[in-house]
Amino acid sequence: MTIRLRLTGLVIITNIFLILLLVYINIQTVNLDTISKEQILLGNMQQALNAENSGLMNYMLSSFNKSIEEYQLLSAKTQEAFDTGSRDIVVLPGLDKTIADALDSVFRLNNLMNDRRAAHTESAERFWQVASETFPYINNVPLTHILIDDTYRQRATDTLMEAADDFVSAQAILNDTIVSNLSILNKQISLIDAEIEKINRRQSLVMDFSIIGVIILSFILSILIIRVILGKINGIRDDIAVLVSGDLTRRFNESGKDELSLLGGNLNGFIINLVKTLAAIQAGSKANTEARNQLITSVEDSSSSVVEGEKNVESILELTGALDDSVTKSARAADLIVTRVESFSEMIQSQASMVEESTAATTQIMASLSNMSKSVSGNRDAALRLESVARDGSEVIEETGKTIRRVSSHVNIIQEMADVIKGVADQTNLLAMNAAIEAAHAGDAGRGFSVVADEIRKLAEKTSENSRIISENLRSIIGDINSATDSSNHTISSFEQIDTEIQGVISRTSEVASSIEELSQGSTQVMEAMNELQDYTHRVKESTMDISENIHSVRRSVSEASEISSQVSSGSEEIRTGMSVIRKSSERTREVADIISTISRDLDTAVNQFKVDDVSAAGESDFSDVDSAEDTGIPSLYIDGGNSVTLSEGNWPGKEELTVVDGDGHSEEL
Repeated sequence: MTIRLRLTGLVIITNIFLILLLVYINIQTVNLDTISKEQILLGNMQQALNAENSGLMNYMLSSFNKSIEEYQLLSAKTQEAFDTGSRDIVVLPGLDKTIADALDSVFRLNNLMNDRRAAHTESAERFWQVASETFPYINNVPLTHILIDDTYRQRATDTLMEAADDFVSAQAILNDTIVSNLSILNKQISLIDAEIEKINRRQSLVMDFSIIGVIILSFILSILIIRVILGKINGIRDDIAVLVSGDLTRRFNESGKDELSLLGGNLNGFIINLVKTLAAIQAGSKANTEARNQLITSVEDSSSSVVEGEKNVESILELTGALDDSVTKSARAADLIVTRVESFSEMIQSQASMVEESTAATTQIMASLSNMSKSVSGNRDAALRLESVARDGSEVIEETGKTIRRVSSHVNIIQEMADVIKGVADQTNLLAMNAAIEAAHAGDAGRGFSVVADEIRKLAEKTSENSRIISENLRSIIGDINSATDSSNHTISSFEQIDTEIQGVISRTSEVASSIEELSQGSTQVMEAMNELQDYTHRVKESTMDISENIHSVRRSVSEASEISSQVSSGSEEIRTGMSVIRKSSERTREVADIISTISRDLDTAVNQFKVDDVSAAGESDFSDVDSAEDTGIPSLYIDGGNSVTLSEGNWPGKEELTVVDGDGHSEEL
């Protein structure tokens, strides 16, 4: 069995135990939540029964019918709580037989209370009916003496007392039943809570032992597998120590089918490839020496060509600089012309804008004068109409004053009538008092007359009070009428002043109308002059735009010449930079050739330190290209298609990173 399978088996077994444990914990958690909800339902039943017991003791005779309805609502809530409990409590009965018996006893209590509630409700309704029929007569003693004889009164009282006794008896029985049921319910709930606590402790112990078992099993399996793995790892460690000493003839143990055996086989293959690589390194060292000689010859030829190219580039840069100076001067002159033309164009544009604004302002003035003329004419007509209205208003106010004076005389008559009514009411009040005195003298025979006299006295008092209120209102009305009369006189004088002012407004409006006519004629002449000035401004503006377009064409030509000169200069700089890079690369290549020679000697020394089998036994190697040398990670140099390539030196002491330079002059550090 492989190590992977062993570890996988350990993980699978551990996960299975953990999954089973998590499922068990989840089920217990769900059960605990359900049990908590069902315990809440039991608490609701207990609270409803307590509320019903409290409501049963709160009857009041003054609102007895309302008290019965309130108690019936409380008993309905208790019934609903017990029905909900019997329907929704399903987990608790299955936990333990003791809990199931306790719940059965609790639900039977409600059936017993229903019978007691029915008897209590019936006796309460009968008591309320009898009390409603007899209390009004029993408590009203004078009326009872007149309408009901003693026999009937005694019989009604007996019936009331009998109904009260039945009600009190039924209430006491129901109260005892509720108190007894509360005691039983509390005991059963305490018993259920105790059983639930035992079950929770038992489940907690099972869960703890399960977790401990999973941990112990995982620990034992881990120790067994680790012992097997460590045995093979120690063997591999000893073989690697021999290889580190330089003995490449040592081979790893490949027996078995686990991962460590496969690792031993792979390491053996690595040792064989390493032996081949060492042989390739020796051959590559010889090839590097030949390549160094060819590289030095190529570098010397390239250096002479680079020096000549740099001289040609310097001449091109001097000519390009002179061309740039000429183009720059031309561009400055063109820019100056463009600036002046644009400034002149802006002045023309500003003048055109001012002319247009003046024309628009003149047009607005003419329109305003026209509107003003119409407004003045309308104001004059309105003033004439207002004069007519003022005359009519003065006449209406005068008629109103006459009407107010007539109303004032009528109010005085009503005031006199109110005084007469008050006198009659006072006399009636005196007569009623005399009649009451005479009725008192007559005794029982005059009792009815006394009542009538009292009503007449009250009527006289109300009449006198109403008369007083009418008099006060009439006095207020008279005061308002006098104020209205004064206001009417003042309004008439105001209308006369308004008429005088309107005459003045009509005169001034005529003068304003003639002045506006003169202004309108002058504005027309100004408008004609502004139109001629606007035509001249547009012609100058068009000429300026033509000049500006021609100058811009010249400026674009100068810019194009400047861009071409810049491109030539930039290309020359790039060529000079490239020549410099080539020259530096040639110098660097010569240095690299010396480094390669040193590396070859170091490689020979390093390879000779290893103890290897016969190279021919390791297999033939193809040293015609660099692939075998590259795979080993050891630096080497080869020539391919005229490109010179230098590989990284790795961790050789005292060396640095080398550079790859191809035939096109591109370089890259490796």
